[in-house]
Amino acid sequence: MPVFNYDYLNKKDYVSIGQIGSTVAPHLEAPQGVDAQLRSGAKIIEINVADRGGSQGGSAGRGQGQPIPSGAYGIEQRQELKELAEVNKAELRLHAGSSTGFTPFNQQGNAFDQRMWERNLEQFKQDVDFGYDIGAKGMVMHLIGSTRPITELGEKDFDSKKEDQYQFIDSQEGQVMAAFRGDQKFSLPELQIEKVNNEDRFGFKFNPQTGINYLGDNTEKSFNEWVEYFEKEKKENPKKWEEIYSKLGDNSQVVVANHFLKQQSMTEQSEYDAYIQRSRELNEDYNKLLQVKEMIKTPEKLKKLDKKELEEIDYWLKTKTSKGLRFLDERDLDKHIDDTNYNRLSTMERAGFYRKRFEDLENKIKDKRVTTMTEFSKQKNIEGISKLAEHSYEMSKSSGGKNFVEINPENVFPMFYGSHPQELGEVVLESRKKFVENMEKKIGRTEAEKQAEKLIGATFDLGHANLWQYYHKGDKKEFTKWLEKEGEKLAKTGVIKEIQINDNFGYADDSLPLGSGNLSKSVLDKLRPHTKDVPIISEGYGNPRGSEGRQLTRVWESLNPNMFTTPYSMQSGQSQFFNQSGYLENSQRTYIPMFLAGPAVPSEDFKFWSEIPLE
Repeated sequence: MPVFNYDYLNKKDYVSIGQIGSTVAPHLEAPQGVDAQLRSGAKIIEINVADRGGSQGGSAGRGQGQPIPSGAYGIEQRQELKELAEVNKAELRLHAGSSTGFTPFNQQGNAFDQRMWERNLEQFKQDVDFGYDIGAKGMVMHLIGSTRPITELGEKDFDSKKEDQYQFIDSQEGQVMAAFRGDQKFSLPELQIEKVNNEDRFGFKFNPQTGINYLGDNTEKSFNEWVEYFEKEKKENPKKWEEIYSKLGDNSQVVVANHFLKQQSMTEQSEYDAYIQRSRELNEDYNKLLQVKEMIKTPEKLKKLDKKELEEIDYWLKTKTSKGLRFLDERDLDKHIDDTNYNRLSTMERAGFYRKRFEDLENKIKDKRVTTMTEFSKQKNIEGISKLAEHSYEMSKSSGGKNFVEINPENVFPMFYGSHPQELGEVVLESRKKFVENMEKKIGRTEAEKQAEKLIGATFDLGHANLWQYYHKGDKKEFTKWLEKEGEKLAKTGVIKEIQINDNFGYADDSLPLGSGNLSKSVLDKLRPHTKDVPIISEGYGNPRGSEGRQLTRVWESLNPNMFTTPYSMQSGQSQFFNQSGYLENSQRTYIPMFLAGPAVPSEDFKFWSEIPLE
């Protein structure tokens, strides 16, 4: 086990051995994993815990290589982890389950699941409690927002690869209202404001000769083209925008969605009008059949009718029952009365259904309840993160304020909201504001702002950020410049409390050690002037079997090449250099090779008659 004489700073003077931590994978037992990382030389260790399994919150199984949730660690193991870190003067950190988030939807994917949101919050709280029990400094949680188009942020240098989908949701009920692909084409009718029951209502402009007028010269446009169309209208026809389109939404995307929904609403209203008209006709038929039945029961009434009236009734009955007065018996008449009554009631029910549908749509459009899935997801994450930070504050307060667990949301994959550095920064800053808003009455605004900055930060995962290159139109050099710029902008906001480094080739989250993929170290160079005291955690545990220690040493080698001449002491007291021991190199391996070649291969000169090789 190496013991470092000092933290050697390289020529750039921005990273030291003590600032580079490693991770314990979620399928490993935390005490053994921490012990192994300590023996590798790590002083900062991040424990990954799994999501809670089972509908009733049951824990994942042990012993079969399955991920382990925080609740599966008992009091003794928690104390063991805490003491292990204290004795070795190491810092523990925590990584919550990778699939738990604050934007859960039902199995059909068409409605936000508030109950699951609350369950996920409780799971995060349990993870925070585990963090306090083991003396962890912070907890990372994946910022899992809803899917949103890669190009939604206006990044002109990116291509969505036709994966862009725009979703719109009722901000109050959480129901998905509409979804469009960026290249999906459709028409939009021209709208006008009409007075209905002294209220402003939207209606379609109608030409008696040509029918409904459609926008854009009666041509179909893609969703993206319609957004551009209304952006242009906002600039060139501000009066029309204010009088009509602003009532549909505050931005062009929502205007397109509500315009489309308005068309759907008018269709629903047309269905209502048709069913209500049909129900009136059936109601008249029903009442007339009852009158005929009464006449048949009382022949005196029939005798009072003149010939013309009888002929009219007879003709009407033939159109409705195919039988006239002479051949229609009472049993046939009763059946027609029952059928007409059933159709009358069911038609009225359908009319009521469509009336509710179009009125609901009209009210949602009028009250501006329809919003982008991106905005909805953002607000749900802000609410959840701030509540989690409140819980962490209360836990810290109960421990006398000596320890606190940071809540650090992490950027994930490009298709999810929150993965762009700009979005990550926005969520952190808005979550801090929400925390202050909720806590200022309890502890005062000044203290609330102080606690918000202390408890809520960002984890910037460079490996996840590197996945944006798949959608970038330029070459690797141009993409690296973009990532350097966006990373530096995020770092300058001061929200980063942890940096995670792992490598890949821009296609998948391979979790390779830094230097094993194509992530450029220059991105970290741009971050470090603004994040000098921020720990760097290596998540590069995607190593070949038997070389798990390279998760840490490969990063040391990549970030601090001068460490080859860094002295360290062995337990015997003898001082050595890394290039002498091969600690970072592959010349002196500490594990059995996976294959043999050359003279090492056993000779075939001597073997049993069964050809079983000798060992």
